[in-house]
Amino acid sequence: MSFQNLFSTLTKQKQFKSLILPYFRRYLFIQFILSGIAGMFMTTLLYQLFALTHTSSGVALLGLFLIIPSVIMGQLGGHYADKFDIKILFYYCSVALIIVLLLFFVTTFYAEKRPLSIFGHYLVYIYYFLISCFGVISGFLWPTLFVFFRSLLPSSFIKHASSMRTFVNLFGNLIGTILTGFFIAYLGPSFIFLISLLLMLLIIFILQLIPVHSSKATVPNLEIETKQAQSVLAGVKEGWAIFFKNKILLVSFFLDLIVVFFGDVVAVVPEFSNKVLHVGPVGYAWLNAASSIGLAATVTTCTFFPINKRQGVLLFICTFLFACCTFLFGWSSSFFMAFISLVGAGVFDGMSMIIRNQMIQIYSDKENIGRMTSIFALFINSSNFLGLLESGMAYKFFGLQHSIYFGSIVSLIAVISIAILSPKFRKVSY
Repeated sequence: MSFQNLFSTLTKQKQFKSLILPYFRRYLFIQFILSGIAGMFMTTLLYQLFALTHTSSGVALLGLFLIIPSVIMGQLGGHYADKFDIKILFYYCSVALIIVLLLFFVTTFYAEKRPLSIFGHYLVYIYYFLISCFGVISGFLWPTLFVFFRSLLPSSFIKHASSMRTFVNLFGNLIGTILTGFFIAYLGPSFIFLISLLLMLLIIFILQLIPVHSSKATVPNLEIETKQAQSVLAGVKEGWAIFFKNKILLVSFFLDLIVVFFGDVVAVVPEFSNKVLHVGPVGYAWLNAASSIGLAATVTTCTFFPINKRQGVLLFICTFLFACCTFLFGWSSSFFMAFISLVGAGVFDGMSMIIRNQMIQIYSDKENIGRMTSIFALFINSSNFLGLLESGMAYKFFGLQHSIYFGSIVSLIAVISIAILSPKFRKVSY
């Protein structure tokens, strides 16, 4: 069977129908590259911060320097994504990200060549500053991506296209994370930042091939927008008011916030792989990619066999099993057991993520999707970044493995409590 015939057969199935749109295929390619960059970027930062500070607490500070700017700017990002030309906003975010990656490359490369230079002595502080800049960009980039995705598709395509987008996102992140271990071992961290920079240039080129027809205003003059700050704040306030009235999104976001805040183990993976499992950078990269492997497996399965009912109950089950898997990870004494535990955590996290992504697309009005996405990003980023901080603080009090036990048990109690207190959410089915 030729590729053309295979593609024609594939797009006749409803879960792949959105692939007939050429602009959506290009968007998916951009999403794949961005996810690969994110996988390489975060894996490299976690490894580098542990190498520079020699403690999980130093890695945990990554969450602090990411959450503050991303939370503050995320609300503005959602407002701009709803009100102004989405393609121009994407250009601005891409250029800003290229500048930050260039600075990461220059400082890391110079520190590798001259470790006794000022860059070598203060590299960790330079990283924290640049991570904050990345957080600011993320606050605008993620709402922009969601609105861009929504602008390319008719409403009837959204549900299945959302699952496909999640799959591409996870697959790209998985590839980037796995490759990072080999790049660190054989080429050095600075090479990863260089590759990421070149890939961002490719994204800008592909973006020119996607004409987005928008009636929104172009990106506003900053001076004018400063004078209209009251209007911006009113838009953000309106978005939060709409969100709090939507009990389905409220419960799903809050559940994710609590479980990932206490159950996240990303900050301790570098130290766990080094001091407990005694593996090098390649082993660390595979361990760091284990969750993404589980996520990818789940999303692939759900692409062919979509979740069509009882989403509310299923979300509680998945978050409960996620916490069980993180507990098993802390109990692991071998690489195989740790790897399988994180793969399992990724499987259940992937299923809950699919459900949440569908909920935000289905239960949000089109004119408010940017603000709902920014709030969604706020909860996701808060849980992920605060989870890094919580891991570092728990590590200080309980030690490496006991901090994982503590977070997992609290997560299990939280899931059971929210499930009992949310009878209407348990009945959600679409």
